[in-house]
Amino acid sequence: MTSRRFLPALLLLFIGSGCAALIYEIVWFQLLQLVIGSSAISLGVLLGTFMGGMCLGSFVLSSVVPARHHPLRVYAGLELGIALIGLLVLVGMPLVSGIYTSWAGSGVAGLLFRGVIASVCLLPPTLLMGATLPAISRWVEATPEGVSWLGFFYGGNIAGGSLVREWAAAHPEAQAIFHSWWSSERVVAAAKEVDPEPSHANWFENFPWTRLEGVELPQARKPPLDEAAYRVASPEGVRELLGDGVFAGAYEQPDEQVEAVWRAGVDEVRELLENAWR
Repeated sequence: MTSRRFLPALLLLFIGSGCAALIYEIVWFQLLQLVIGSSAISLGVLLGTFMGGMCLGSFVLSSVVPARHHPLRVYAGLELGIALIGLLVLVGMPLVSGIYTSWAGSGVAGLLFRGVIASVCLLPPTLLMGATLPAISRWVEATPEGVSWLGFFYGGNIAGGSLVREWAAAHPEAQAIFHSWWSSERVVAAAKEVDPEPSHANWFENFPWTRLEGVELPQARKPPLDEAAYRVASPEGVRELLGDGVFAGAYEQPDEQVEAVWRAGVDEVRELLENAWR
């Protein structure tokens, strides 16, 4: 028999799970939009993958996890898996971005590849999310009271996500600071004291701790990128225009000079963290 005294605590867990799921959804969507774009097609692929994964997770739980396993342990394992995948997504997204930039195409092939990227990133966690309610439903009794608690669990999960939206709307004083360090005024000024062309992937991002041992960089300066062509190019065209990824200028500068630029960036970020809040 299910102990009734644990049901309210479990309801609170489901409310927290709903809050976390909405936060995951927002963060993952934003990260993947930076990789596969934010067009209507890309957003449709992301949303379809997210909702499809949750549906599939709910459907396959009974055939994958035997009923003999304790439902609370299964639920705890699912939530732990979601958290671990959430961390892995943050770590693995730069790799996914590099793969997409290298292989993405246009037309049907490009659309299919977007679906593959979205599936690889979103299906594992959404499968686990979709399985949480069916997992915990095994723990309640098949009685009118037990079924009513299932309704509370489902409603609590939905309410948790709604609370995040309501809190953000009701607290305009909440503040987030977005700081692009390499385009900030202080860092750009420090960089231009070193070289007139600080640019993407050139010496401006070549610090001693980011270099690969044994790699020799070109000594000649790279000609400026054709930005007009770059803005309208296909993925294949972008790869052809960028070549090694450097936009323009020198590949390397003396360590003491680039470290001075880095210190300017660190000082600026520290000052923002200490003084920029309302």
